[in-house]
Amino acid sequence: MFPADTREDTGDCRIESLKEFKFSDLKKATSNFSEDLLLGRGNYGRVFLGWVNQNTFTPTRQGDRIPIAVSRTDQECAQGHRDSKVVVSMLGRMTHPYIITLLGYCIDKKHDYLLVYEYMQNRNLFDCLHTESPEIAELLSWQTRLTILIGVARGLAYLHSLKDQVIHRDVKSRSILLDQDFNAKLGNFGFARYGSKIGEEHVSTRVMGSLGYIDPEYLQTGRCSVKSDIYSFGVVLLETLTGQRTYDWNRVDEYVYLPTWAKSPEIAELLSWQTRLTILIGVARGLAYLHLLKDQVIHRDVKSRSILLDQDFNAKLGNFGFARYGSKIGEEHVSTRVMGSLGYIDPEYLQTGRCSVKSDIYSFGVVLLETLTGQRTYDWNRVDEYVYLPTWASQFNRIDLNEILDPRLELNYPEEGAFECITLALRCVAYHSKDRPSSEEVLQSLEKIYFDLNPEHPEI
Repeated sequence: MFPADTREDTGDCRIESLKEFKFSDLKKATSNFSEDLLLGRGNYGRVFLGWVNQNTFTPTRQGDRIPIAVSRTDQECAQGHRDSKVVVSMLGRMTHPYIITLLGYCIDKKHDYLLVYEYMQNRNLFDCLHTESPEIAELLSWQTRLTILIGVARGLAYLHSLKDQVIHRDVKSRSILLDQDFNAKLGNFGFARYGSKIGEEHVSTRVMGSLGYIDPEYLQTGRCSVKSDIYSFGVVLLETLTGQRTYDWNRVDEYVYLPTWAKSPEIAELLSWQTRLTILIGVARGLAYLHLLKDQVIHRDVKSRSILLDQDFNAKLGNFGFARYGSKIGEEHVSTRVMGSLGYIDPEYLQTGRCSVKSDIYSFGVVLLETLTGQRTYDWNRVDEYVYLPTWASQFNRIDLNEILDPRLELNYPEEGAFECITLALRCVAYHSKDRPSSEEVLQSLEKIYFDLNPEHPEI
């Protein structure tokens, strides 16, 4: 279950009273910008740890003091000065629990442009993910990683939902700052720009961002939207889940880049023919159980994302948010509001509003095709009339078997069993519900195919 959002979220965008610090105070707070207090390097300068009184923000080394992070822009960097002004204008107008807090700034003509932030004890996600310290690595449990990602997603959702929508343009693991409890805040707003209104793009002749995280469409066109941030977040997601760097020159050439590696045959190899068959049988057993209950359950959202896999690829059916009782075996659920996911919804249910267990069978048929072919439910690269997976699959016959099955299987499947699976899938996606098999028939068919594959070990 996702952690509840317990931190207060003002949800508004308002002017904050930022403190204007004196350069001499920040110099004293950081021990003259001591190398011993260097936290890291940003896009245009360096970041130092400092100490100030928690009430007056004056430099101190004792009493009621709090740590601060002081970002010092290099004197000769004009772009850094311009971006620092953007940060002050932007962060000074927003308050959100998942966005880094800007405490104040300092403009000193003889020196630099300095920004003062709250201090985040665990630095940033990149350092934690790629550290050689086993102590830090152990703290990044699955739940901690998930909590971090949810925090970042909440921060992005806030920026993207503002009336004057903010495009961050530099979402990366180094921009995700972590406090002492590993709560995440989105920082590093130097490249951020307004998209003006929800749905608008920021058009620029100069592409900004960090290698490995930049949206390729933005790179090509110069058009940046909130979806560019989503691309970058997707890379962070992969980085967090896999522990891999965005670029790893030790990987084989074509898989140096993390998103390419994640789609690689090494991952696909885990889904052998037998593994896929085992997954499908697990789902079929779950459906048969639901459909044979006295108070029959109609799932209404059977899809590949609803099939959850443990470390050994054993499948369980999840995502019961749309599920309803059919009351008794054979009854339908009638609704004026059709529920389900695009590409998996029974067309008869769409037309009539009548949903039965045969609607689940239709959806399972789409999943079956998806699992066997490796194709998405909708693929706009296919010829118009074959964009939808069941329509595309129905054009093939037995002779074309190798053309329809997932090429990543590399012909490692029994031809007879594969043909029976495709035939079963096409029966499941029959337009009329009366022409579809029951969940029991589906299960029996799949178990027979498995038995034929493993006659010496028929149990699964």
